[in-house]
Amino acid sequence: MADSEQRWRHNLLEGDLAPLLRRISLPLMWGMVATHSFFLIDTLFIARLGTTVLAALGFTMPIVTFFMGVIYGMTVGTTSTLSRVYGEGDMVKIRRMSTDCLVLAAILAAGAAAGGYFLIDRIFRAMGATDEILPLVHHYMAIWYCGMITMSLMMVGNSAIRASGETHFPSAMMITTALINLCLDPCLIFGWGPFPQLGLIGTAITLVISYAVTCGVTLYFLAFKKKVLC
Repeated sequence: MADSEQRWRHNLLEGDLAPLLRRISLPLMWGMVATHSFFLIDTLFIARLGTTVLAALGFTMPIVTFFMGVIYGMTVGTTSTLSRVYGEGDMVKIRRMSTDCLVLAAILAAGAAAGGYFLIDRIFRAMGATDEILPLVHHYMAIWYCGMITMSLMMVGNSAIRASGETHFPSAMMITTALINLCLDPCLIFGWGPFPQLGLIGTAITLVISYAVTCGVTLYFLAFKKKVLC
């Protein structure tokens, strides 16, 4: 086992519990606050475009929340499974299982995104979306589904990192995602500076960009810093 992994294992299995809980939970707490600020930030900007656009965003939230719940379930399973393997100290098994978790997340996200895309109109019309709102919802969700794979990989990848006891990096990725969203949202929604005015579509594009950037950084960290991918 590498020296860094030995240190993490030692810190997780020995010493006082209270300092360990603070070190692990506090960074993650701020990361979760940043992650759950997405809807608030999007709503604050979209509300300035009028009630129709705001209603369209509101229609998307239950479906987005559902899929986010599925992804969170995968992250919890990843952390739970890998943390036990870290306790065993078997780095070969850690690399294999970390890679398997990411591949499974990508496959499930791709399947869910494809199914969700082809059912957009049917689902939202059943939810009561009118002919005026449905095109806005369709364009938003079509773009949002494109970001599901990178979103899943970023979140599951961060869970694989958290399993080792490292919570600062995953928290930094969640905060970075929120900051990119905060900076790009008004630019793409209202057409600030050189950016086009895209309205609600700009919100979806911002989310895709945010998760793509942090996904790339997370996978790099896993592969070349933690060295836990096959």
